[in-house]
Amino acid sequence: MSARLTAFAVLAVLLSTGPAVRAIDPLDPEVPHDARNDQRLDGQWAEYMLKMSWSTIVEDYDLLGDRVPKDDPNYDWYVQRTHKLMEEVGELYSNEIEKLGLSPPRGPTEFPSDPELTSATYFDLYSYAQFKVMSRYITCSRQRFRITERIGRRSLEMMRAYLDLDPSGDADDLKDMMYWLEKILQKLKDVGYVTDAGITWPPNPDKTWEKEGELEFDYWTENPVILPSTQRLFSEEGFAQHFSSRTIEQLFAAYLVEARESPDFDPNDHSKERVVERWRIQHI
Repeated sequence: MSARLTAFAVLAVLLSTGPAVRAIDPLDPEVPHDARNDQRLDGQWAEYMLKMSWSTIVEDYDLLGDRVPKDDPNYDWYVQRTHKLMEEVGELYSNEIEKLGLSPPRGPTEFPSDPELTSATYFDLYSYAQFKVMSRYITCSRQRFRITERIGRRSLEMMRAYLDLDPSGDADDLKDMMYWLEKILQKLKDVGYVTDAGITWPPNPDKTWEKEGELEFDYWTENPVILPSTQRLFSEEGFAQHFSSRTIEQLFAAYLVEARESPDFDPNDHSKERVVERWRIQHI
């Protein structure tokens, strides 16, 4: 069995072992005072997404690659490298918090605490730090995109666990695609990733899909929590996490349908109140 945990296995661990990530009341004294009016995130989802994103990043061969067993002669190097990367993320995270004049994290070189996880501001800053550190070591745009694709696949696995998601896999079954897409968007609202989200379909989409085998639609979100970091990463590095977009892409892939947002999409062209992506899907 591979040393890597699948996304589903990681979620099962989060659901069944250790102290559960507790729900945070915005008035909890442990919540940083300047984040108490923040958009709130579901703690379990937030923990999964940040941990899963980082594990996906570091398993890239330009960073760490496959886990090294304790009896391997390279084990000490592996542990030191892991700690160094986590320290880089923690230091950048702390610096970004300081720049904004926010309360400092309780563990600047460790994984964020519960209150930070459920704050949109702190979640976004930590995600920025993760992907910014990744960019220091992985400069190939294609390689970066492949990492975000893998994150999308694992995010979809989480949705399978949350929703009992079971796509028909039939590329002609647009109604099934639309049904599960709506369920995923609702879950993203439920966990606080967005305050609202939806799809604007063209008239008679089923007939267009049946006749032409391709279709365009608008995917819109309101107040996505990672928009600030997405805008910064896009400006500084030419790519971004796009958690929900890559999840949607992988949902369509389960039907053997190619799906992608417009190549000229730039998150900096949108306000946080409403982000709109133009998408095209087509038979592979």
